[in-house]
Amino acid sequence: MREGHKTDIRQRFLNEKEAAAFLGCSVQFLQKQRSRGSGPTYYRQPRLIRYDIEDLELWMRKHRVEPEPKPINLLEKRGRPRKYPLIIDGKIVKPAAARQEVGL
Repeated sequence: MREGHKTDIRQRFLNEKEAAAFLGCSVQFLQKQRSRGSGPTYYRQPRLIRYDIEDLELWMRKHRVEPEPKPINLLEKRGRPRKYPLIIDGKIVKPAAARQEVGL
């Protein structure tokens, strides 16, 4: 076996600790995922667990979430009540009155 080929394989396959660092998670997370039968694909050898970098990247892409923009409702009651007035349609409205108008 060529020496260059050996280093290519070592760089392609990661142990648990390296895979966890690559994914930004803990080793315990990967262990739980394996015991549940989920998580990234892995290779099991006697006393060794190895992850292929391509499989880790594929698993991350599969769990990608595209955020959907939500419309902002200024009249929605969230957190502490506002102490300053709202401007709706060019008119100054107190927050409590604005909520009453829309039935909040």
